[in-house]
Order: sequence, then C-alpha cells, then structure tokens
Amino acid sequence: MKLCVIGSEGYGKSTFTESLKRGKLKSVFTYESQRDDPQCIDERTVGIDVSTVDVPGVGRVSVYDVAGQNQFHKTHGFFFSVNAFFILLLSLVIGGEMRDPHQLYEEAKYWLCFLRASINKRIIPTVIMAASRLDRCPRGGKILQQLADHLRKVFAGKVVISLNTFALDCRKGSSRQMTGLRQHLRDVKKQNK
Repeated sequence: MKLCVIGSEGYGKSTFTESLKRGKLKSVFTYESQRDDPQCIDERTVGIDVSTVDVPGVGRVSVYDVAGQNQFHKTHGFFFSVNAFFILLLSLVIGGEMRDPHQLYEEAKYWLCFLRASINKRIIPTVIMAASRLDRCPRGGKILQQLADHLRKVFAGKVVISLNTFALDCRKGSSRQMTGLRQHLRDVKKQNK
C-alpha cells in the first residue's frame, strides 16, 4: 500500500506518520517524552520523507510524507501514482486559535485541486480527510465531517473522499481516533487487493 500524507507546513504530518506506525505501549512513552520537548515542535520535513513501515494491523505501508512548504509543492506530483492513497491533513487550530470552517474549506479545496492537477486525468484519487490538534478543538470531529460532506459534492467525479474522517491529536498513536484510522486503512487495503 502506498500512502501519501499531504497538507500545509507545521500541521503535524511527520508526527502523524510516526504515531501511525507505533503500537499502543510505544505510543504512550513517546507521547510522554515529547509532550513538553520544544525541539519536537519545529522539525520540518525538507522535500519528502519516504519510508516503508509496518503499521499495526495494516502491515507494510510505503509512506510518502511530503513537505508542506510552498517551495516544495511543485515536486510532489512526481511521487503521486495510480495506486496511491492520500491522507489530507488539515489543522483545526493555528496560533492557538480555532480555525474558521471557511478557512479549512479553502485550504482543503487548494490541496484537492493541487492533487487533481498533479496526477493523470484518467485516475480518480482516493483521499482520507484528517485534521490535527483535536486536543485544542474538541468539536473538530464534527467540523471535519461537515467539511468532507461538502467537499464530496464539490469534487464528485474528480476525487473520491472517504466517508470516514479522522480528527486527531497526532502525537497520540494509541488514541481511539488513530486506532480507527488504522482500521480504515486496513479496510481500504483489503478492498484494493
């Protein structure tokens, strides 16, 4: 399975990727050690980070963690392929403030249009919508679900947006939400064998 994690810079894509591959016990200890570590806050991906990982319950997954900085966007399309699945990771909070749903919509629309323009026109990509910073926005799950419902109509026939959405605290690999996402990836992998 090839999984491309896309989204803007500083939203937790790399943290999400690390949490996705950790089991419950390791997740607890990693979260506790990183929780107050200021160095963990500003580690940005440069270009793209490609790794093959064993995701608990899913198996081997090739993860393409693409940098969110604008200067790297033009290179992303080289790594998108027919057999890839995409996780669009948005942030529910920026600078300590909850984001307006219209801002989330505009950003998601940008990334979905970017994805659509970056791959073969005959391919309809599958996107799983996720959002980080659930710990700072308890209503995030509802906001994300409403956003995905609207985007499914806007992008009908152009992008398949998963019915399941995942609002997460990307640092918590053992959370109910991360476990649900792993289960969803397992189901997607089975359906596409």
